[in-house]
Amino acid sequence: MYRPFVARTPLTSVYFGGGTSNLYRADQYARLLQLVRNLFPDLGGDTEVTLEGIPQLFTREKLDAMRTAGCTRVSIGVQQLDDEMIAMSGRKQKASQVFQTIAWCRDLGLAVSVDLIFGWPRQTVAGMLRDLDAVVGAGVDHLTHYELNVGGRTALGRGDPRHVSHGAGLPRGEGLSTGDHLRLGEIHQRLAATRVRGGMAP
Repeated sequence: MYRPFVARTPLTSVYFGGGTSNLYRADQYARLLQLVRNLFPDLGGDTEVTLEGIPQLFTREKLDAMRTAGCTRVSIGVQQLDDEMIAMSGRKQKASQVFQTIAWCRDLGLAVSVDLIFGWPRQTVAGMLRDLDAVVGAGVDHLTHYELNVGGRTALGRGDPRHVSHGAGLPRGEGLSTGDHLRLGEIHQRLAATRVRGGMAP
């Protein structure tokens, strides 16, 4: 139905998001990219094609299949590297999986983008900077830094151990408060400086 309209639209980038695009098997990425080419026959080597995923689901085999299919950039949902922060968020990746994925991407010639979250309860500026310096030092091409935003009705927001992995949640009374604004302001300033040192826009 939409083919006559979209076929005339040149693409400059394609983004497979949702956070879990790397759930596919390695042999499925060629088909995924072919579906896009069927709609956009002019999709070529100049088009940036990004695939987003979580660290523990990336393998070298999958990344190689993504590259062969036409993917040029990988976005990794890291969020945090500190074990305590990872447990608090209910995520299951390890820091080693993050750096292994970055190394595989560099080796295969794939551009790498990383997402980090700051403003966790108990997180210090020094701890945040360690995470930041670590991913920049690993050779990422792009970095996105989000401030933590916890919904009050979520398991994490309620601190309900029955619904959060590892029994972790935000302890009552330890959410971000007005007194944290100076800390967050310093994080923003340090982030900009670190991005510049890493060759990225502030």
